[in-house]
Amino acid sequence: MTDTTLPPATNGAAKDAKDAHYWGPIIVSTVALVTFTGALIVSWLSKDEGLLNLTVGASIANATSAVGYWLGSSASSAKKDETIAAAAAAPRPPA
Repeated sequence: MTDTTLPPATNGAAKDAKDAHYWGPIIVSTVALVTFTGALIVSWLSKDEGLLNLTVGASIANATSAVGYWLGSSASSAKKDETIAAAAAAPRPPA
């Protein structure tokens, strides 16, 4: 009978997963902020005061959410997860 088990993941695979986890929120935040900036420009050029007020309000809420993610509880939660993973991977003394 042959052994069909796969070898454990290499550090390269773990690094790729960490890179994907790192770049995902950055890309989403950037796309959202650029989209709302474009919407602000379009509404300003249209000279429609109601549309401009609505877009400014939505842009403020969007920017607040993006900044809150990076500086608020979500960033702390991600650091907590990294700390727990590092503690779980640390070698334990024999009992």
